[in-house]
Amino acid sequence: MWLMLSLAAADFRAVARHTRDFRGPEQYSYLLWALAAILAVWLVLSWWDRKRQVPAAAPHSSEALFLELCRAHRLSAEEQALVRSVAARQGLNEPALAFVRPEAFRNPAGGDAAAVAQLAQRLFGAP
Repeated sequence: MWLMLSLAAADFRAVARHTRDFRGPEQYSYLLWALAAILAVWLVLSWWDRKRQVPAAAPHSSEALFLELCRAHRLSAEEQALVRSVAARQGLNEPALAFVRPEAFRNPAGGDAAAVAQLAQRLFGAP
């Protein structure tokens, strides 16, 4: 019992000392600036993340599917263009079909035969 009363008295003394030394809201201005900075960083990062995730095409279009497949396979812009050219040479209406047709990458024509073979190896594994 005495212990609880002494703890309560100690707490009241701490509160009394804090209220005596309180200088007003300017005492916490550094805390407000820190919270504002954290909020600003969070807003910028969330905006950037949303902008980065939105595909350039309509969400359920064949172009969005192609871009999602390219993102899943981590293809560069040059490799994406290569897949598009392979699909066009093979007469595929949708470039996304090249991801499920390894035969489209066989016997490439033109000067990019080595790049096409390397991309086919990366997408489909060993021939």
